[in-house]
Amino acid sequence: MRDTTTSKIKPVLAIIGISVLLFTAALTMSAEIANAGSATATRTLPAEPVPADGSFSVRIEVSEYGAIGHVIETLPEGFLYTSSSLPSNQREEITDEVAEKAGTRVYKFFLFGETSFTYTVIAPDSEGTYTFSGILKDMDKKGYEVGGDREIEVEEAEDEDAEPTATRTLPEEPVSADESFTIEIEALHYGVHGYVVETLPEGFVFEDYSGLV
Repeated sequence: MRDTTTSKIKPVLAIIGISVLLFTAALTMSAEIANAGSATATRTLPAEPVPADGSFSVRIEVSEYGAIGHVIETLPEGFLYTSSSLPSNQREEITDEVAEKAGTRVYKFFLFGETSFTYTVIAPDSEGTYTFSGILKDMDKKGYEVGGDREIEVEEAEDEDAEPTATRTLPEEPVSADESFTIEIEALHYGVHGYVVETLPEGFVFEDYSGLV
């Protein structure tokens, strides 16, 4: 007599096998979809209006772009780039005829594991609302719009006789021993030229400077 039990089990096992394969494929596709668009970049501009011809810093925070990436920032018309917290070899100006006709400037900042950086610009001498734009490119050259702040207000310059000021910004969180960190200094009303003299605490070692380049 033929054992029909075995013949019935085999098709069932085959169906289960196909179902497992389909389920695995579905999980793989879901993972790919979840990972798509995971790279992010966020721009932070000064919360208050900046004076005409005033200097200020723009902060860019980035994540999930892979081993390497770059941010392309388009400065509004009339804005002048001066420096960046990144080494000079990680920044370049892009020649763009469309941008030049619009009076804007385009800069590319190369990333090798950095999670944030700043760059400093000088506002134009005209009052108004100006718009920044930018793109983050990940290691696969996929593009993602830089989010966060986009617009900044430029107001009439303050009295030329205003007293020069300098404001130091230190890391908010404690830093570890032997750890490098960045100190930002914002200087205003110092005229065409000026300088800041900083005295480091005992045991601190100066490492690098991102002044005008």
